[in-house]
Amino acid sequence: MLLSELFNFVFIFVCVYPIQTACAPYDKVANVTTARPEIHNPFAYYYILIAVIIVALIVIMLAILYFVLDL
Repeated sequence: MLLSELFNFVFIFVCVYPIQTACAPYDKVANVTTARPEIHNPFAYYYILIAVIIVALIVIMLAILYFVLDL
């Protein structure tokens, strides 16, 4: 139960929140997200890439815990 809650917490803050903020249109002048889709956050792909890498590391860590240590 605790592991499931921890995974949900990590997933929301590592994956969902950065992708939502990264994919939101970004106004460089005002430094805020806007409703104009022609302006994109230049760091969007980096946020998504980092989120994917962190999730992959978490999955590998859990696999090691379950299969190698027989927990």
